[in-house]
Amino acid sequence: MKYLTAILRRSDNRFRHIGTGQPASSTLSYPPDTTEDDMFALSNPITGRHLLGGLACLTLASAPAVLSAQELTMSYLASYKTATDQAIAGFEAANPGIKIRASYTADGQSIRAQFTTGNAPDITLIYPGDGAPMSLIQLAKAGMLEDLSSEPWAKTIPQSFRRAVTFNGKAYVPPTTYSFITMLSNDEVMKKVGASVPVNFNELLAFCDKAKASTIPIAFGLKEQVPTLFPGYAMIASTAFVDNPSFAEDHAAGRTSFAKGYKQSMEMYLQMRDRGCFSRTAAGNSNDDALKQIANGQAALYVGVVAFLPAVIKYNPDVKITQSPFPGNVDESKVRLPIGPTITYGVSAQSKHKEAAKKFVAYIAQPDNLRKWAATVNQLVASDIESAPAPAGNATAVANLLRAKRTVEYLDRNWPNSKIQPIYMAGIQELLSNQTSVDALLKRMDDVYSQP
Repeated sequence: MKYLTAILRRSDNRFRHIGTGQPASSTLSYPPDTTEDDMFALSNPITGRHLLGGLACLTLASAPAVLSAQELTMSYLASYKTATDQAIAGFEAANPGIKIRASYTADGQSIRAQFTTGNAPDITLIYPGDGAPMSLIQLAKAGMLEDLSSEPWAKTIPQSFRRAVTFNGKAYVPPTTYSFITMLSNDEVMKKVGASVPVNFNELLAFCDKAKASTIPIAFGLKEQVPTLFPGYAMIASTAFVDNPSFAEDHAAGRTSFAKGYKQSMEMYLQMRDRGCFSRTAAGNSNDDALKQIANGQAALYVGVVAFLPAVIKYNPDVKITQSPFPGNVDESKVRLPIGPTITYGVSAQSKHKEAAKKFVAYIAQPDNLRKWAATVNQLVASDIESAPAPAGNATAVANLLRAKRTVEYLDRNWPNSKIQPIYMAGIQELLSNQTSVDALLKRMDDVYSQP
């Protein structure tokens, strides 16, 4: 079968790579076990007679293998690659007739494009709730997801997460883990600066004043849009949602707006910029650059989802990191922890291998497999949400907020469409580079809030 694959890749320029939909490269692509003799034979010009003869022989020789295996495609986030690869290996070992070819991306936008073009993967990442292009509600509304309500795990969804993983009473994905936005501090750098971890916003600004002479106070990958969410959501959770815990419900009912609730957090963003909290090179740094800076002692703090902590440790296994809530309010007692169910796995309605894809989702949902997955991504298992277990590592302050339920659900999970988040992310980039104003950005967000 390996010869047939290579011949077709050479002879048919219409061949498209699984998971991307892009035309294949003109360079021959060989299976891993292809010998040099095989490569020589396949790389020579092929006549129609040779091709037809070869196909006839190959069809006879390989027919049983074709019938015995299914190959599924999967698209997922690169930051979850290690956990997903481990899950795939375990699943394939338990299901020898099924193979999964996974591809990874830095964000979900490219995966949504695959759905739009009719080239969706069999198994896909899904954001619980609403508000993002790859969110469950957006995809379910469009009829792009397979209803999995009849699966056994659908009967055990924790009440706290039921709204996030269902739509119109139907379950589409299992809740895997829940995550939170945390502030990582490099213990060694903090010691050199001679400062303790800030616990309120005024302390954070004072820390930036002191630290910027010798290090980067806060590592920030402003080249990418997603990192803008992390400090932003933390500050909004500790301002708008402290002043009005029902802000999301009131917003949906038309009783408040982004302009009324989010203005303070955006002004705080500007204060951080003006006090030198971010590196001068932040606009050219990726999130991965920022992770390396905190890992290698080039920065004191980093703000992001806890799932990034394993990457920091991978870059520097000897680094000592403390997790703390981002101090998004001048009053420590008003600081809140943004929290929510994390991305999970769903089955595309376009899949031609739905039953096999459902088997993988069911495999992930098994408690033992889910705990292994959660441990790899340094997150907490969804079924444990009510008991509020302590996160791994040095995270006492975070554990205290989880235990006290001083948390706010990720903001975009309650936004009514997927247009708001891109405007917010791009808008924060523009705001920090003086290309827009706070009021102009808030107006843009309010203008699209009521759109379908």
